[in-house]
Amino acid sequence: MKKSIYIFTTIIVAIFIAFYFKVIKSSDNNHRKNTCRYTKNSDNNEVLQTIALLSNELANDPNNEEYLIARGNYWTIIDETNKALIDFSKVIRLNSYSVDGYLARANMFLKYDNTDLAFKDILSALKIDRDYYLSYFYAGLGFLYRNDLTNALTNFNIAIEKNPSYSYSYLNRGSVYQLLGKINLAIIDFEKALKYESIPDAMNCLAWIYLTEKNFMNVDNAFALAEKAVLLEKRPQYLDTLACAYAEKGDFEKAIELEKEAYNLSSNNYYKKVMDIFKNKLTYSDWKEKNPDLEKNIK
Repeated sequence: MKKSIYIFTTIIVAIFIAFYFKVIKSSDNNHRKNTCRYTKNSDNNEVLQTIALLSNELANDPNNEEYLIARGNYWTIIDETNKALIDFSKVIRLNSYSVDGYLARANMFLKYDNTDLAFKDILSALKIDRDYYLSYFYAGLGFLYRNDLTNALTNFNIAIEKNPSYSYSYLNRGSVYQLLGKINLAIIDFEKALKYESIPDAMNCLAWIYLTEKNFMNVDNAFALAEKAVLLEKRPQYLDTLACAYAEKGDFEKAIELEKEAYNLSSNNYYKKVMDIFKNKLTYSDWKEKNPDLEKNIK
């Protein structure tokens, strides 16, 4: 791997992961609740402006691997898959030892649930450099998409061993633990993720645990985390969690207002269903306790 492009591409990859990686494969109707899922509401104008800037740079330096990978990532953000594939594949043609090129392309394949092609690129990256933590991170994501929690956990463990300060490894390993029902370990990992970076996703995951896991209920902590996540970024999922926190505090009017805002951002009927719960003066946790068999139908 060319170390000269390491810092730049790692930053781009980190930004891309923060914005676009869902921790496990799910449809929009599977809003969460057994684990945390993320879908970025991007500003396409900003993305297109960045693509234009990168394209200008590439007009003067068409074989610049850093810019090709960065532009490919931004093409992926706005679902211009063919253009992203052209940029990533060009990097690999220019430099068959580009670990970052293989991983960027794997990243794109994972976004579209093509784990077979993603793993081919991840294995190519590992053949070149077996010590690069992001290769194991992506492998962990790939296994998580396949619901292979054992191998996902193994690879996130290796990624953390090779880079103990990479926050997204803790975030995703925490979700594996959450899926395995090891809530105490999930909390530890989400907190570690926040130790290294103020990630709204980690705040939201922790807040939801504190709101819905009976043995770990802590409404005040949940409210503080959810409020901070929404201040950093207004995603529907974050608004929903904050709404549930307001309901726990007895402010159902504010809770309904936030759920309406979440619905307006996503048009996901899940938020309408939660609004109905709040209109009946029930918190989500109360409703869940009274209707354990119905909870799966609301997601």
